Amino acid sequence: MQKSEGTDAFIAELGRLIANCICAAAKGPRAPVRKAFDLLFALLRRIDEDPDKVVFFADEAGSWQVGVDWRAVLPAYFRCVAEGTAGEEFAREVDRAITDFADYERPTLLAAARRIANVEQKAALRRLPAGGSRR
Repeated sequence: MQKSEGTDAFIAELGRLIANCICAAAKGPRAPVRKAFDLLFALLRRIDEDPDKVVFFADEAGSWQVGVDWRAVLPAYFRCVAEGTAGEEFAREVDRAITDFADYERPTLLAAARRIANVEQKAALRRLPAGGSRR
């Protein structure tokens, strides 16, 4: 039932990297920060696909065990995605991130994305389902 020292170290390092991304997203330029977020999210998605190949959890496996504060992380990510992105791509990336990591927070996170979005992006977000992803 206990996490190994290696798992604890992995979680701490991931948390540090995500915190760095959040800080960098507030300052800009955001394109390299988006790439960093995308790499970290790909790792978390990989944990969900085949957790034992990435990190070992003694109990149930999954990225949810890492303890990411998605209410803080995703709005920072959305700022990075919004910069220079067409409406449909923005909405697609917002939907994917929410669905993959925090669908239980969908209304709150969609509201955060709308606050960040430009007019075209807001129109695309309105076409997303409010209660859950189409995937």
